[in-house]
Amino acid sequence: MVPEKGKDGLRRYHMWAGHPQGEKEDTTRCIEEVCAAGRAILFYQCNRKRGFGPGNLYCKQHDPVEVKRRAAEVEARWKAKQAARAHPYQQAADGLVLADALLDIDARMNWELMGKTMPVGWKMILVPLARKVKSGGSI
Repeated sequence: MVPEKGKDGLRRYHMWAGHPQGEKEDTTRCIEEVCAAGRAILFYQCNRKRGFGPGNLYCKQHDPVEVKRRAAEVEARWKAKQAARAHPYQQAADGLVLADALLDIDARMNWELMGKTMPVGWKMILVPLARKVKSGGSI
């Protein structure tokens, strides 16, 4: 978070009720406002040197472009990890849905009344495979 510039053109850091004027911006340091370590919720100007980002006002860690790039990398890794975790479950769920659909179709179809014979692939492959999946077996 970057504070707004004051009347003198400089940003103010470390402002709180006991120090309402805060501290003036050090123009050699990064303009990002960071939180102090510990239990207090006090913010101060980043201690790193400037030289990156828009107007060379940021350090390498707080450069907005780099922050977005790193966040995108983290999100991509997280999505890949989640997809890898969900893959076996999704595959199993898809197989059960397909098996349910095949067995439902098999139960509803009355091939003889339709004047047709059951397709060989249906009778020999798909229905037994669906039954195997439904019973907990794998494909």
